[in-house]
Amino acid sequence: ASRRTFAHLRQQARAVLQAGYPVIVDAAFLHRRERDAFRALASELGVPFTILHCHADPQQLRERVLRRSAAGTDPSEASLAVLARQQDSAE
Repeated sequence: ASRRTFAHLRQQARAVLQAGYPVIVDAAFLHRRERDAFRALASELGVPFTILHCHADPQQLRERVLRRSAAGTDPSEASLAVLARQQDSAE
């Protein structure tokens, strides 16, 4: 599912860039191959490429996930297990 999602994001980014508009792709980009694919797209189309890496203290992230879950209004599927997998697999 993640590969399909990133492929769709690339396709959409390509279409918007080719139409002459700037693009910001908002995703976790936990794996190097995901970042590299967008870097290659930017290079192919001759547009600038920048990564904005946001980070927070692991305990603060856990607290945010718990707070959002308790509120019951967040559409995210994030849980502490999802957060732990993301932290363990990030490249």
